[in-house]
Amino acid sequence: MRRDGERLTVELHGELDVAMVLDIEDPLLQELRLPTAELVLDIRLLTFVDCSGIALIERLRARLDLTDGRMVLICTDPFVLRILTYLGVPDSIPVLASPPYDSYRAQPSADG
Repeated sequence: MRRDGERLTVELHGELDVAMVLDIEDPLLQELRLPTAELVLDIRLLTFVDCSGIALIERLRARLDLTDGRMVLICTDPFVLRILTYLGVPDSIPVLASPPYDSYRAQPSADG
């Protein structure tokens, strides 16, 4: 997890299944107690997602809706994209191929 002001970026790897959901849900919800205007969920390195993973994504979206925050998914895996699309996730959460910002951009130094 990385926080940049009110933007929280979370990168998930491997399989988003019930085991991973049990490991990450509480820490994610705890982090969302801080002011969060945008959650960027980077799932480009996921190879599998099951119904518990989709349910977690929807719970996170619903949590952000309570505070007028927004959520963006970053996904390029064709299998995961097919599951997300089949279940209608892109109807409520934007799915992008790359982050909406350059998170690794070099910051200018103080002396220019």
